[in-house]
Amino acid sequence: MTHIKKNKLYLLTACFMVILILLFVLPKIILPKESIVLEYGQDFTLDKSDVFEQQQINQVRNFTYDLSSVKKDDSNLMAIGKHKIEVSYDINRNTFQEKVVVSIVDHTNPVFTSYPESIDIYEKEDLDLSYLFNASDLNDVTIKIDTSGVDFNQTGSYQAVAYASDAYHNTSSQSFTINIKALDIKNISTCNPNIKEPTIIDGIILVNKLHPLPCNYNPGLNKEAEKAFKQLKEEMIKQGFNIDDKVSAYRSFDYQVKTFKTWVQQDGIDKARTYSALPGYSEHQTGLAFDLFNSETNNFIQNDPESKWLQENAHKYGFIVRFTKDDERLTGYTPEPWHIRYVGDKALAIYESGLTLEEYLYNTKR
Repeated sequence: MTHIKKNKLYLLTACFMVILILLFVLPKIILPKESIVLEYGQDFTLDKSDVFEQQQINQVRNFTYDLSSVKKDDSNLMAIGKHKIEVSYDINRNTFQEKVVVSIVDHTNPVFTSYPESIDIYEKEDLDLSYLFNASDLNDVTIKIDTSGVDFNQTGSYQAVAYASDAYHNTSSQSFTINIKALDIKNISTCNPNIKEPTIIDGIILVNKLHPLPCNYNPGLNKEAEKAFKQLKEEMIKQGFNIDDKVSAYRSFDYQVKTFKTWVQQDGIDKARTYSALPGYSEHQTGLAFDLFNSETNNFIQNDPESKWLQENAHKYGFIVRFTKDDERLTGYTPEPWHIRYVGDKALAIYESGLTLEEYLYNTKR
């Protein structure tokens, strides 16, 4: 009986010693239950302090991790989402391997990089202003403009807000002022002394309802554009299209005064502004714009197949079709399939981008 008791005592002692060894010699390392969260775009480094509890760190040696199976996005950054990363470490000369879940998240708001503090617009011109605002972010950014507090029919100064949002709904805002100006047909021939230079971006003159020209800007018909236009017109005639020799090209500020007043007398000022530019706001004043006419109708070309050919081939000659049916709210003009604008060697890039001239030029500033 005594022998049995001694055996039991030895067994209990041995078990106790094993427990002590497990507790103090080979302690079990408990990985965090929660996944490790890192911000998207940060340089990825994983330290043992990210993986182990503070009281366990001193016991860990030779900590390494393997990123070979990590998925990356088009920017060569760790893709947003969860990644299982294998970690290896030594404890008391024993090597362990575990998988740690790392969550890459995007909680960073876009940053506005350029924006106008104020915009001057003539009354009754509710335009898409989003192209004027640029914001940077590691993901694609969408810019929306809130003009709910602006009365475009009433002169005055109003506050508006631009919002930049990325694909993960991180959003920044930027307030700006919209100044609504009165438009008096009696004063359209008056020079604005504050407009001293044309707007030039990436070597291209931008003229629209927000970017006027000085009234004394009179370059005449651009020779390079004229040569390219003749080549385009000759090709259209070879293709069997009825293209008239008549063309509307360069117009001075004073000539545009007469043109605009003529259309106002015919259709009224509100309607005229949807298809005819105010003096100083016409691309024709740059000497780089051309209107094509149909020789049979003696009117602008408007229908397929001429307009379709022009839309698909103008860029081959350095031109873009300036006012399309999809861009009316941005440009403020009804579609003009006959109106082409010379932009030289930028034409192909603009055509392939599918953007308006405004959007393309402001994208180059980002």
